[in-house]
Amino acid sequence: MITSDSTSPTSQVLEEYWRVRLAEAETNYEATTLFYRNLMREADGLHDDEALAAARQAQSEALTEYGQVLKVFTEVTGKMLEDQSVGTSGSL
Repeated sequence: MITSDSTSPTSQVLEEYWRVRLAEAETNYEATTLFYRNLMREADGLHDDEALAAARQAQSEALTEYGQVLKVFTEVTGKMLEDQSVGTSGSL
């Protein structure tokens, strides 16, 4: 018999997959931000506009990816929480 208060193995795998993707996206965003900031500090007065623009673009893309992954992760985990509460509320 399957209990309604337990998370299915498939749900756990799905949540873990998106948790890992979220951590990777966050790490990538932090790395691109650090690179951009360091480049700005080093380029002070040198005006290497092309390198700064490329670093800023990479940071922007990393932030967009992080936002997208965070949205999916939130939807996936929120849906699982809804399913759990529907399953447990039906047993009252």
